[in-house]
Amino acid sequence: MGVVLAILAIAIWWYIRMRGRMKERRKPSKQKLIPATTPRITLNKIEFTVPTSNENRQQWGNGDGGESPLIQLQKSSDTYSSASSIDTLDDEHRSIPTSIGFLRPDLYSSDNEQEDSGFPPGHIGRIWFRLEYDCEAEKLFVSVINIVNLPARQHRGSSLSISANSTCDSFVRIFLLPDEKRYLQTKVKKRTRNPNFHQRFAFSMSYSVLIERTLRLSVFDVDRFTRQTAIGHALYSLKDLDITMATEDWRDLEKEGFTQTDSNGEVFLSLTYLPQVKRVALTVSKASGLYLNDFPSLNPYAKINHSVMGKVNKTKKTPVFRDTFDPQFDFCFEFKVNPDLLEQTCFTVEIWHSTSPVLKHDKLIGRVDVGGSLVSRGKGLDHWTGAMLKPNTPIKECHFLHH
Repeated sequence: MGVVLAILAIAIWWYIRMRGRMKERRKPSKQKLIPATTPRITLNKIEFTVPTSNENRQQWGNGDGGESPLIQLQKSSDTYSSASSIDTLDDEHRSIPTSIGFLRPDLYSSDNEQEDSGFPPGHIGRIWFRLEYDCEAEKLFVSVINIVNLPARQHRGSSLSISANSTCDSFVRIFLLPDEKRYLQTKVKKRTRNPNFHQRFAFSMSYSVLIERTLRLSVFDVDRFTRQTAIGHALYSLKDLDITMATEDWRDLEKEGFTQTDSNGEVFLSLTYLPQVKRVALTVSKASGLYLNDFPSLNPYAKINHSVMGKVNKTKKTPVFRDTFDPQFDFCFEFKVNPDLLEQTCFTVEIWHSTSPVLKHDKLIGRVDVGGSLVSRGKGLDHWTGAMLKPNTPIKECHFLHH
């Protein structure tokens, strides 16, 4: 009995001791916590300024290391006595002072605002300009305003292609044809496909000389190695200039040095505007002189796309004509046209070579665009304008085919 009581007492003592230890372990630590602090680093303030651009001070010569075009024009007297350029930059293009220097807003303008909006296929730019003639001073003033939708450098297939994000560094040369040796030139506008120039040039000449001249605005791209690539040009006959008032106009750029031999044939079209029924009748009469590399014989057919501001509404095709380079189509197609959208309407006539029953294997021989002023240019625009001015009358024209 005594042994049992001793063992029981020892067990109770052990239990009480272990329970006390467990309570001590559960008590929170009284150790003081040291709050974490973030180290402070003091930087020395360094003042700096953004240097002003040298763009406005660049003077581009005529490319042969000789005198500038301005000096050449001022020395010449056989065509016109003198010429000069006058910069007319507006507030948008001036430097803005900031706390870190001067900034040029035009260097950070976006090309997305007017890019590829309603222009015809293959469009290479549209230039705006202003003409004034001072009869008393016998001076012609030419203002180059701006250009929109210039092609990116890599899209022109030239040796100057650089990257997928390439833009354009463009400038304009001003000629008074037939004199192609002397010209005036704008400054270079860098990294933009929609450059704003706002520059004014003056040519001294009599009215009798003026009406014999044709204004040519040639647009070039220049890379960092000062290599110049011609993009296109626009022409304006000065005999059509109204000297009693200032004239502001625009032209679509045409490719430099284009000749008839560059075409892949020609197509004969007839266009009739029918305002009573709100329709336009397009007749594809025939094609001649068709050509396609590596094909000794052709199976041509015509395809017509009716579009409004680049969106295709309807497509029609002629049958295939076998083994001929001069097909006689004689097919007339009528299209419903909204009278309010005449200037935005375009008909694209494509001549294709049928290689197999599967259309995706057919080869394009050439194309031509006929439409309003917002979506067409050149002879295609002239053909459309003639049809609109003479409703219910077939207007026939021959167009050269190009890719």
